[in-house]
Amino acid sequence: MTVRPPGPADRRGAVADMLNLSEQGLACRMETRDANRLPVGPLLTVSYTLPVVARPLVCPARIVNITPCGDPVRSIVGMEFVFSNEHDDQRRELRRALDRIMDGSEVSSTR
Repeated sequence: MTVRPPGPADRRGAVADMLNLSEQGLACRMETRDANRLPVGPLLTVSYTLPVVARPLVCPARIVNITPCGDPVRSIVGMEFVFSNEHDDQRRELRRALDRIMDGSEVSSTR
């Protein structure tokens, strides 16, 4: 998965490994230097793939916490999704994907 800060589209984002996902948000693990470069609070763009969806899901989110993990160069980042009326399609697509996963579709590691 990737996390992009606000600003120009070519602004460098961070690559992360998703740890968990819900309708409210997600947790991921990324390089600590990347996590520290991302702002806590402002809206970010999160893009990720799931094995039950053909194309990447893109959602607005904000970082709510950054926690060191057992590896000194990696951190766990918690994000909440910030859906507004203009994001109804993304919210519905996420809900459908989560329903398919809960119905028994296999889940593999996502990036």
